[in-house]
Amino acid sequence: MSKLYGEYLSRKNSLFGLIGDILPDPDRILEENGNDLSIYRALLIDPHLTATVLQRKMQVLQMGWEIESESEKLRKEGIEIMRDFPLQEIASQMLDAILFGFNVSEIIWTTSTTPRRTSSLSAGTTTHSASSNNTKSSAARSVSIGKRIIPKSIVAKPQEWFAFNQENELKIVDGVASTSLSINSSSLRTKRNSGLVDVPKYKFILSRHQPTFDNPYGKKILSRCYWPVKLKQSSIESWMELIEKYGIPYLIGVVSDTATESEKEAVIDDLLEMIENNVATRGTSQEIEIKEQKSYDVGGMFEKMVDFQNKEISKAVLSVTLTIEVGNTGSYKAAETQKSMLEYIGISDKKIVEGGLNKMFDYYTELNYGKDSEKIRVKLSKKEAITDETAERDKILSEIGVKFSKEYFMKKYNLGDEDFTLSEK
Repeated sequence: MSKLYGEYLSRKNSLFGLIGDILPDPDRILEENGNDLSIYRALLIDPHLTATVLQRKMQVLQMGWEIESESEKLRKEGIEIMRDFPLQEIASQMLDAILFGFNVSEIIWTTSTTPRRTSSLSAGTTTHSASSNNTKSSAARSVSIGKRIIPKSIVAKPQEWFAFNQENELKIVDGVASTSLSINSSSLRTKRNSGLVDVPKYKFILSRHQPTFDNPYGKKILSRCYWPVKLKQSSIESWMELIEKYGIPYLIGVVSDTATESEKEAVIDDLLEMIENNVATRGTSQEIEIKEQKSYDVGGMFEKMVDFQNKEISKAVLSVTLTIEVGNTGSYKAAETQKSMLEYIGISDKKIVEGGLNKMFDYYTELNYGKDSEKIRVKLSKKEAITDETAERDKILSEIGVKFSKEYFMKKYNLGDEDFTLSEK
């Protein structure tokens, strides 16, 4: 029974415990390139990859949001904070975890100028400030502080500044916190030769894409796109060389059999001048022929290679191919099926953003009202689901006699108290 509780197998009692504090990222491509994440960032110059990434992100970025809390006061505070946030920017940063496996965002806190009303806090609630462990009553502390600690902004930080230890805990690479390091600087020490520093409490949000015990760094979509993009770039370069060599018509100068070498060279100079400036001179005995190249299938081979790699990129990012390039095939039924697949992906990806924002609100409530306070939760959903479906349901319920309160409309539709009034029928 003693083995029932706690973790039985861990890295501490294995050979992994001998390799140092930092757990290496198991990404093979990253390891072969010196653990330099810039090789993945460079892939985003590819137009097709950028389009697929944008399409995947838009499944979440187009969603609306609503705040839920058992405390009406906390719900209103959550709405106030969310309305001041550039949510599109913050959500896009968190969704970068899909591309790079994980993303770390820093919360910049500030103090609000709005005094906190002591009557709104429940009795017995313990409130903690960011720099004090004082345990006075909530009413007394509200009078002494008179302000709330609120998030001012959320800023994504480079993944190179962080690592995981043997317990799969997020840490800061030693040196990053005390010095200003460029992520592309050659002086940046490799993670394996650096120490680790604890992450300050209440400061950072970790977002990850499909992490596991073996790989807490998460699965990188860009790792799956690395070779398709590289092979596509190589094919395009070879294709351009083929076009430069054989895509331009030949200019042939015809001279008499008795022409001297100097006369032949003069004709060549005239042809080069014609290519350069589209003008040339020739004698009465000279002729110039323009011979176009026949179409060869070799150029089509490169085009097919590029199309194939684009499909591989689409499958890696979106799990489907039809939504980016339909081509000459496809059907309405197939398009609808793949549209549904994108919606499923969006439902999965939105949990990354919801998790990050909810972690921020956990920090917020703990800093201002203590660990035992009610929670604030962010819920993302398609805007149509909030406006059309909810409004239609409310209309039907209203017609059969259900009366809704003003607080209900404020909660369901994210309306402010001054935004509307209820009319009496």
